[in-house]
Amino acid sequence: MQLLRFVLTLAALRTVGAKPELEDHQKWLDCVASPASCTTLFLINACSGGTIPNSIGRLTALTSLYLASNGLTGTIPEHAISLLTALNHLQLQNNDLEGTIPANAIGELTKLEYLSLSGNDISGTIPGDAFRRLTALTELSLGGNAFSGTIPLVSFIESAATFKYLDLVWNSFDGTIDAIGSLKALEYLNVYGNDIGGTIPAVIGDLTALTYLSLGDNQFMGTIPSSIGDLTALAQLYLNSNQLSGTIPADAIRRLTALKSLWLYKNQLDGHQDPEGRAKNSPARAKWF
Repeated sequence: MQLLRFVLTLAALRTVGAKPELEDHQKWLDCVASPASCTTLFLINACSGGTIPNSIGRLTALTSLYLASNGLTGTIPEHAISLLTALNHLQLQNNDLEGTIPANAIGELTKLEYLSLSGNDISGTIPGDAFRRLTALTELSLGGNAFSGTIPLVSFIESAATFKYLDLVWNSFDGTIDAIGSLKALEYLNVYGNDIGGTIPAVIGDLTALTYLSLGDNQFMGTIPSSIGDLTALAQLYLNSNQLSGTIPADAIRRLTALKSLWLYKNQLDGHQDPEGRAKNSPARAKWF
Protein backbone atom coordinates (compact mmCIF):
# COMPACT_ATOMS: atom_id res chain seq x y z
CA MET A 1 0.00 0.00 0.00
CA GLN A 2 1.37 3.39 -0.96
CA LEU A 3 2.53 5.46 1.99
CA LEU A 4 0.05 8.14 3.00
CA ARG A 5 1.40 11.67 2.65
CA PHE A 6 0.09 13.94 5.38
CA VAL A 7 0.70 17.59 4.65
CA LEU A 8 -0.40 19.66 7.64
CA THR A 9 -1.14 23.20 6.47
CA LEU A 10 -2.64 26.31 7.95
CA ALA A 11 -5.73 25.79 5.84
CA ALA A 12 -6.32 22.50 7.57
CA LEU A 13 -6.24 24.25 10.93
CA ARG A 14 -9.04 26.69 10.23
CA THR A 15 -11.54 24.42 11.95
CA VAL A 16 -9.80 24.90 15.30
CA GLY A 17 -9.92 28.71 15.23
CA ALA A 18 -6.96 30.81 16.36
CA LYS A 19 -3.44 29.57 15.92
CA PRO A 20 -2.53 27.18 18.74
CA GLU A 21 0.91 26.62 20.17
CA LEU A 22 2.86 23.90 18.45
CA GLU A 23 2.57 21.54 21.42
CA ASP A 24 -1.20 21.59 21.03
CA HIS A 25 -0.86 19.92 17.67
CA GLN A 26 0.21 16.78 19.45
CA LYS A 27 -3.42 15.78 19.88
CA TRP A 28 -3.77 15.97 16.11
CA LEU A 29 -0.66 13.86 15.54
CA ASP A 30 -2.07 11.30 17.97
CA CYS A 31 -5.16 11.08 15.79
CA VAL A 32 -3.14 10.19 12.72
CA ALA A 33 -3.82 6.51 12.16
CA SER A 34 -0.30 5.66 11.01
CA PRO A 35 2.22 8.25 12.22
CA ALA A 36 5.09 6.29 10.72
CA SER A 37 3.57 6.98 7.29
CA CYS A 38 3.78 10.78 7.68
CA THR A 39 6.47 11.86 5.26
CA THR A 40 5.90 15.64 5.23
CA LEU A 41 4.99 17.90 8.14
CA PHE A 42 4.21 21.39 6.86
CA LEU A 43 3.46 23.97 9.55
CA ILE A 44 4.69 27.36 8.35
CA ASN A 45 3.23 30.43 10.08
CA ALA A 46 0.61 28.14 11.57
CA CYS A 47 1.31 28.38 15.30
CA SER A 48 1.53 31.05 17.99
CA GLY A 49 4.63 29.76 19.72
CA GLY A 50 5.54 26.91 21.97
CA THR A 51 8.49 24.57 21.78
CA ILE A 52 9.32 21.71 19.44
CA PRO A 53 7.82 18.69 21.26
CA ASN A 54 9.95 15.61 21.78
CA SER A 55 7.07 13.59 20.36
CA ILE A 56 8.05 14.83 16.89
CA GLY A 57 10.57 12.01 17.01
CA ARG A 58 7.74 9.52 16.59
CA LEU A 59 7.41 10.49 12.93
CA THR A 60 10.38 8.47 11.79
CA ALA A 61 9.29 8.39 8.15
CA LEU A 62 9.53 12.18 7.79
CA THR A 63 11.52 13.33 4.80
CA SER A 64 10.49 16.99 5.04
CA LEU A 65 9.92 19.02 8.22
CA TYR A 66 8.81 22.63 7.83
CA LEU A 67 8.27 24.57 11.07
CA ALA A 68 9.28 28.07 9.95
CA SER A 69 7.81 31.34 11.25
CA ASN A 70 5.92 29.99 14.23
CA GLY A 71 7.47 31.93 17.11
CA LEU A 72 8.96 28.73 18.49
CA THR A 73 11.15 29.03 21.57
CA GLY A 74 13.51 26.77 23.48
CA THR A 75 16.16 24.55 21.98
CA ILE A 76 16.18 22.03 19.15
CA PRO A 77 15.35 18.69 20.84
CA GLU A 78 18.42 16.58 20.26
CA HIS A 79 17.07 13.08 20.82
CA ALA A 80 13.84 13.65 18.89
CA ILE A 81 15.59 15.13 15.87
CA SER A 82 18.20 12.37 15.87
CA LEU A 83 15.43 9.85 15.22
CA LEU A 84 14.36 11.54 11.97
CA THR A 85 17.05 9.87 9.91
CA ALA A 86 14.99 9.93 6.70
CA LEU A 87 14.92 13.76 6.62
CA ASN A 88 16.18 15.52 3.53
CA HIS A 89 14.59 18.93 4.23
CA LEU A 90 14.64 20.66 7.64
CA GLN A 91 13.38 24.23 7.91
CA LEU A 92 13.24 25.90 11.33
CA GLN A 93 13.95 29.46 10.23
CA ASN A 94 12.34 32.66 11.54
CA ASN A 95 11.56 31.49 15.05
CA ASP A 96 13.02 32.32 18.47
CA LEU A 97 15.02 29.15 18.99
CA GLU A 98 18.13 29.36 21.13
CA GLY A 99 20.92 27.15 22.40
CA THR A 100 23.38 25.48 20.04
CA ILE A 101 23.15 23.19 17.04
CA PRO A 102 22.72 19.69 18.53
CA ALA A 103 25.77 18.09 16.97
CA ASN A 104 24.92 14.47 17.71
CA ALA A 105 21.42 14.87 16.26
CA ILE A 106 22.43 16.73 13.10
CA GLY A 107 25.17 14.21 12.45
CA GLU A 108 22.56 11.44 12.28
CA LEU A 109 20.68 13.15 9.43
CA THR A 110 22.93 11.78 6.73
CA LYS A 111 20.28 12.16 4.01
CA LEU A 112 19.83 15.86 4.69
CA GLU A 113 19.98 18.05 1.58
CA TYR A 114 18.55 21.33 2.87
CA LEU A 115 18.95 22.87 6.33
CA SER A 116 17.74 26.31 7.35
CA LEU A 117 18.06 27.67 10.88
CA SER A 118 18.18 31.34 9.86
CA GLY A 119 16.54 34.08 11.87
CA ASN A 120 16.76 32.56 15.33
CA ASP A 121 19.00 33.18 18.35
CA ILE A 122 21.13 30.06 18.07
CA SER A 123 24.71 30.46 19.24
CA GLY A 124 27.95 28.54 19.55
CA THR A 125 30.00 27.18 16.69
CA ILE A 126 29.18 25.12 13.63
CA PRO A 127 29.89 21.51 14.67
CA GLY A 128 32.28 20.54 11.91
CA ASP A 129 32.38 16.82 12.72
CA ALA A 130 28.60 16.60 12.43
CA PHE A 131 28.44 18.45 9.12
CA ARG A 132 31.19 16.30 7.70
CA ARG A 133 28.71 13.41 7.80
CA LEU A 134 26.10 15.28 5.73
CA THR A 135 27.43 14.16 2.38
CA ALA A 136 24.16 14.93 0.53
CA LEU A 137 23.95 18.57 1.72
CA THR A 138 23.25 21.11 -1.02
CA GLU A 139 21.98 24.16 0.92
CA LEU A 140 22.84 25.52 4.38
CA SER A 141 21.33 28.72 5.76
CA LEU A 142 22.35 29.91 9.23
CA GLY A 143 22.04 33.67 8.79
CA GLY A 144 20.76 36.04 11.44
CA ASN A 145 21.80 34.11 14.53
CA ALA A 146 24.56 34.47 17.14
CA PHE A 147 27.06 31.93 15.81
CA SER A 148 30.75 32.54 16.42
CA GLY A 149 34.11 30.90 15.81
CA THR A 150 35.61 29.93 12.51
CA ILE A 151 33.67 28.53 9.58
CA PRO A 152 34.62 24.84 9.20
CA LEU A 153 34.77 24.94 5.42
CA VAL A 154 36.70 21.68 5.23
CA SER A 155 33.70 19.97 6.84
CA PHE A 156 31.73 20.53 3.65
CA ILE A 157 34.29 18.90 1.37
CA GLU A 158 32.51 15.53 1.52
CA SER A 159 29.45 17.18 -0.05
CA ALA A 160 31.48 19.53 -2.25
CA ALA A 161 30.18 18.04 -5.50
CA THR A 162 26.60 19.02 -4.65
CA PHE A 163 27.00 21.85 -2.10
CA LYS A 164 25.59 24.93 -3.86
CA TYR A 165 24.29 27.39 -1.27
CA LEU A 166 25.94 28.76 1.90
CA ASP A 167 24.33 31.65 3.77
CA LEU A 168 25.98 32.74 7.04
CA VAL A 169 25.01 36.43 6.95
CA TRP A 170 24.82 38.49 10.17
CA ASN A 171 26.59 36.34 12.72
CA SER A 172 29.94 36.72 14.53
CA PHE A 173 32.12 34.30 12.59
CA ASP A 174 35.83 35.09 12.48
CA GLY A 175 38.92 33.48 11.02
CA THR A 176 39.47 33.27 7.27
CA ILE A 177 37.89 31.64 4.21
CA ASP A 178 41.19 30.35 2.83
CA ALA A 179 39.76 26.83 2.32
CA ILE A 180 36.82 28.03 0.20
CA GLY A 181 38.40 26.85 -3.05
CA SER A 182 37.39 23.24 -2.38
CA LEU A 183 33.67 24.02 -2.69
CA LYS A 184 33.66 24.34 -6.45
CA ALA A 185 29.91 23.70 -6.88
CA LEU A 186 28.93 26.78 -4.86
CA GLU A 187 26.52 29.09 -6.66
CA TYR A 188 25.66 31.31 -3.67
CA LEU A 189 28.03 32.43 -0.91
CA ASN A 190 26.99 35.05 1.64
CA VAL A 191 29.06 35.80 4.74
CA TYR A 192 28.05 39.48 4.98
CA GLY A 193 28.13 41.07 8.42
CA ASN A 194 30.63 38.92 10.30
CA ASP A 195 34.20 39.42 11.59
CA ILE A 196 36.02 37.35 8.97
CA GLY A 197 39.50 38.60 8.15
CA GLY A 198 42.62 37.81 6.23
CA THR A 199 42.81 38.34 2.50
CA ILE A 200 40.34 37.31 -0.15
CA PRO A 201 42.04 34.11 -1.30
CA ALA A 202 43.03 33.78 -4.93
CA VAL A 203 41.30 30.38 -4.97
CA ILE A 204 37.99 32.25 -4.93
CA GLY A 205 38.43 32.21 -8.69
CA ASP A 206 37.99 28.44 -8.68
CA LEU A 207 34.30 28.84 -7.75
CA THR A 208 33.25 29.39 -11.33
CA ALA A 209 29.61 28.44 -10.68
CA LEU A 210 29.09 31.43 -8.37
CA THR A 211 26.31 33.83 -9.31
CA TYR A 212 26.19 35.60 -5.92
CA LEU A 213 29.16 36.48 -3.71
CA SER A 214 28.87 38.67 -0.64
CA LEU A 215 31.91 39.26 1.57
CA GLY A 216 30.85 42.73 2.70
CA ASP A 217 30.97 44.19 6.23
CA ASN A 218 33.82 42.01 7.46
CA GLN A 219 37.54 42.56 8.13
CA PHE A 220 39.06 41.49 4.81
CA MET A 221 42.29 43.27 3.93
CA GLY A 222 44.79 43.30 1.10
CA THR A 223 43.91 43.58 -2.56
CA ILE A 224 41.07 42.22 -4.65
CA PRO A 225 42.59 39.17 -6.38
CA SER A 226 42.66 39.26 -10.16
CA SER A 227 41.23 35.73 -10.11
CA ILE A 228 37.87 37.33 -9.36
CA GLY A 229 37.69 37.76 -13.13
CA ASP A 230 37.28 34.00 -13.52
CA LEU A 231 33.81 34.17 -11.97
CA THR A 232 32.14 34.83 -15.28
CA ALA A 233 28.69 33.70 -14.08
CA LEU A 234 28.70 36.24 -11.25
CA ALA A 235 25.73 38.62 -11.20
CA GLN A 236 26.16 40.19 -7.75
CA LEU A 237 29.42 40.96 -5.93
CA TYR A 238 29.55 42.75 -2.57
CA LEU A 239 32.95 43.61 -1.09
CA ASN A 240 31.98 46.82 0.70
CA SER A 241 32.84 47.80 4.28
CA ASN A 242 36.14 45.97 4.63
CA GLN A 243 39.79 47.07 4.75
CA LEU A 244 40.63 46.32 1.13
CA SER A 245 43.35 48.39 -0.47
CA GLY A 246 45.27 48.67 -3.69
CA THR A 247 43.94 49.18 -7.18
CA ILE A 248 40.58 47.95 -8.40
CA PRO A 249 41.42 45.17 -10.92
CA ALA A 250 39.55 46.71 -13.82
CA ASP A 251 40.68 44.09 -16.32
CA ALA A 252 39.33 41.31 -14.11
CA ILE A 253 36.07 43.15 -13.45
CA ARG A 254 35.62 43.75 -17.17
CA ARG A 255 35.47 39.98 -17.68
CA LEU A 256 32.39 39.71 -15.45
CA THR A 257 29.95 40.23 -18.28
CA ALA A 258 26.96 38.96 -16.26
CA LEU A 259 27.63 41.40 -13.40
CA LYS A 260 24.70 43.60 -12.38
CA SER A 261 25.74 44.89 -8.94
CA LEU A 262 29.16 45.57 -7.44
CA TRP A 263 29.57 47.24 -4.04
CA LEU A 264 33.06 48.48 -3.11
CA TYR A 265 32.38 51.43 -0.81
CA LYS A 266 34.01 51.85 2.62
CA ASN A 267 37.37 50.40 1.65
CA GLN A 268 40.75 52.01 0.91
CA LEU A 269 40.77 51.14 -2.78
CA ASP A 270 42.56 53.23 -5.39
CA GLY A 271 40.98 53.78 -8.77
CA HIS A 272 39.10 56.35 -10.75
CA GLN A 273 35.41 56.53 -9.92
CA ASP A 274 32.82 58.89 -11.31
CA PRO A 275 30.35 60.68 -8.99
CA GLU A 276 27.94 57.77 -9.30
CA GLY A 277 30.59 55.40 -7.96
CA ARG A 278 31.24 53.54 -11.21
CA ALA A 279 34.84 52.61 -11.82
CA LYS A 280 36.35 53.56 -15.14
CA ASN A 281 36.28 50.72 -17.71
CA SER A 282 33.78 48.66 -15.70
CA PRO A 283 30.92 46.87 -17.48
CA ALA A 284 28.34 49.53 -18.24
CA ARG A 285 25.43 47.48 -16.94
CA ALA A 286 27.08 46.80 -13.57
CA LYS A 287 25.89 49.04 -10.73
CA TRP A 288 28.83 50.14 -8.62
CA PHE A 289 28.34 51.53 -5.15
